[in-house]
Amino acid sequence: MRRYVQRQAQDLGLAGSAENLTDGRVEIVAEGPEADLELLLVRIRKGPPHARVADIDVTWSTSSALAGFHVW
Repeated sequence: MRRYVQRQAQDLGLAGSAENLTDGRVEIVAEGPEADLELLLVRIRKGPPHARVADIDVTWSTSSALAGFHVW
């Protein structure tokens, strides 16, 4: 899922990161224009063929000048 998110974010020109959490969830931090962030959410809800997206929690905040999109 992390690599899928990275590809989608890079395609949209977004910055941020995706990280696996110990409980099996993936934490995604993304920064960019709101319309592109909304599109990323649409793509994440669909996910790649092998993933099961059960739920998405979204928190909006001010930007922090991230650069690039990284997978941890």
